[in-house]
Amino acid sequence: MLDAVPILQHSSQTGLVLMREHEDRADGLCLRFWVANGETAYPVEITGTDSVCFVRQTDLPQLKERLPPDCRVGDEPFKTALGEPVLPVYTPGWEMQRRWVRKAERLGISVEEDDIPPAERYLMERFITAGVSVEITDKGPRLRPADIDLTLRWVSLDIETSPFVPGELPELYSIALSGPMVRRVYVAWQQAPKDDRFDGVEIVACGDGPGVLRQFLADWEALDVDVILGWRVVGFDLFVLSGLADQWGMAFTLGRQRRLVSWRKRQDKDYLTVPGRMVVDGVEALRSAGHQFDSFALDAVANRILGSGKAMVQAEDESKTDTIDRWFQTQDPDLLWYNLTDADLVGEIVQQEKLLEFLLARARMTGHTLDRVGGSAAAFNYVYLPRLHRKGYVAPHVGSQTLTMASPGGYVMDSLPGLYRNVLVLDFKSLYPSIMRTFQIDPWALWEGLQAPEEDSIPGYLGGRFLRQGAILPTLLDQLWQARDAAKAEHNAPLSHAIKILMNSFYGVLGSDLCRFFDPRLASSITRRGHDIMIRTKAWFEARGLTVIYGDTDSQFVWVRDSATDLEALGAELAAGLNAFWRGEIAREFGIESHLELQYETCYRRFHMPTIRGTEQGSKKRYAGLVVQKDGSEQLVFRGMEAVRSDWTPLAQRFQHDLYNALFHDHPLQPVLQRTVRQLFAGELDDQLWYRKRLRRPVSGYAKSNPPHVQAARRHELLTGKPPQGWVRYRQGLQGVLVPADRDQPINYQHYFDKQLAPIADAVLHVLGQDFQTLAGPQMTLL
Repeated sequence: MLDAVPILQHSSQTGLVLMREHEDRADGLCLRFWVANGETAYPVEITGTDSVCFVRQTDLPQLKERLPPDCRVGDEPFKTALGEPVLPVYTPGWEMQRRWVRKAERLGISVEEDDIPPAERYLMERFITAGVSVEITDKGPRLRPADIDLTLRWVSLDIETSPFVPGELPELYSIALSGPMVRRVYVAWQQAPKDDRFDGVEIVACGDGPGVLRQFLADWEALDVDVILGWRVVGFDLFVLSGLADQWGMAFTLGRQRRLVSWRKRQDKDYLTVPGRMVVDGVEALRSAGHQFDSFALDAVANRILGSGKAMVQAEDESKTDTIDRWFQTQDPDLLWYNLTDADLVGEIVQQEKLLEFLLARARMTGHTLDRVGGSAAAFNYVYLPRLHRKGYVAPHVGSQTLTMASPGGYVMDSLPGLYRNVLVLDFKSLYPSIMRTFQIDPWALWEGLQAPEEDSIPGYLGGRFLRQGAILPTLLDQLWQARDAAKAEHNAPLSHAIKILMNSFYGVLGSDLCRFFDPRLASSITRRGHDIMIRTKAWFEARGLTVIYGDTDSQFVWVRDSATDLEALGAELAAGLNAFWRGEIAREFGIESHLELQYETCYRRFHMPTIRGTEQGSKKRYAGLVVQKDGSEQLVFRGMEAVRSDWTPLAQRFQHDLYNALFHDHPLQPVLQRTVRQLFAGELDDQLWYRKRLRRPVSGYAKSNPPHVQAARRHELLTGKPPQGWVRYRQGLQGVLVPADRDQPINYQHYFDKQLAPIADAVLHVLGQDFQTLAGPQMTLL
């Protein structure tokens, strides 16, 4: 039994639903919600409830005799997307429901919404996403939605171990904890070292690895944290600690009230549940918030975001794991400082990027728990299903849609390659959500629109028609749009970003066959409408003597030549004119209000749209431009170019930057070309010649292919005796690939001339009617 909970001492209390779980008991289904109030978290249990799914009335006679005796059929009728009547079936257990549903499916009986876990359904049907008010009544706890504003209690955790060998548990050296409440390191030494760096840090000497874990677990409950942070913390730190606890016969009681953690595997990935707490991985949190980095290694991300990284200076002939191992064996305090710094960095990144605030904002919008990764379809279900049920419908099960018509992607125009001055970029603000709001695109509105008279519906594509009034998604989007505008006005960036991600996910969900609402008529009525809008927008610009040189999904690049001295004003004027055009056109053609909103985004004073290499055809999703800010500062912008791609060398990236800087300022290019070639062949740029690529699987898994980074991985293992992990660095030598362990081997400079410099240079020189070999040739003869 769980301990008595604080909520019982009060009539009601508000907090955050930190996590939810269900449990099948002998006396029925129990739903458990852990509610955080900023000081602690407590479990609230709902008993005597049922799991529910829906069965067609025509199938009930055949099914009733096969239902468990404790099941009951409700009398409130619902409809399917095809208008078939269904009734709810209530089962006092999740596993019991899953068993009879499997039997029904073997009989050819379709069951709807049987995959919604009961604790999740309980919350969503009450429109509870994150904030909750808990009231104790004579009949038990009653949960209602509530607004919340609280600060979660968190700690960042990091461990150091002996070198990791796949399939084996490493030796535990230390565990570091860092957060507002604690800065502490547990270490497997007999004595804590003295070091001025540890002022305000508690160093706990535990004798050996088992002692470290035992003391950590003994102290853990007193911290009473809501969130455990870390960097790949589930896949490594907690996985190792959990495995070592099993090996040493310890209960891994990381949960509140000293409850055990539980692991489950899905699609070859391990998932961890810690009762009463959330585990938030820094890498996954950054990705959920839309961050992209060439490398998600902690040191790389910390240097990008914080301007400083890990506390390690390696000897030239040592790997990182060798250094850590040496520190431990010699009881060097650097080990503890390194361990603590890693934990500090994760906490600082999370705070700097407001990741917990973002995850809380996302939870308020979608019902997602803080540790949820991805889950666009789940978020859609959470906000859509209860509203659909209020309209008397149930959702189809995944894969039930049999239509096979294809839906196009976003509209990408053929570009006009060349070098330009004064290119304005105008884009539609959230184009796909705007189309959904304008044309009432929504699953329920489609089902109803197909049955309604034509005058009561709005035509879509592939035969789709949408009811003019009452659509669910457009109403939701209206509310989210207003909420985002309010968040922007309040400078609440995490909330604004969470709303944007949710709104933009709706199209992706409807266009995915992994979504229960997938229907080509929905997706096509969004994307094909987008195509039409982009084509007609381009025609509107060209009717005014302007040239659209490129367009991509929701943006158009308009060459205005020297048609105005105030380009910012011209951009705003064009956006206003086009918005007025669309309001008139949509009202005339469909009799509805337009929610399309074109906005002026930026002006490229210089702009280059390259050709596809080796052709005269303009490229797509690749360009470079020069933006001049209001304060006179300049910014070079690259999209899809080598300067922003991690599979090109630092040499190529710097060369491209220097070349475009000269091009856009009308400086001669030949000095840049010849200087770079001279430095390359003189060996002055050797530190910029490293390729860097990730190993996606062990080297032994590349039996059928042997690309350069795999060759480098094999050479690294040959020279060092250790297999590389993660990213591989290599250069091209005269005799093949070279790795850092190679000493003074000759580099193949011609390779870099041909494969790194020439493609970048020729993309620029092509527009000038020149070529790299001709301009660099005189320099080559001097080498």
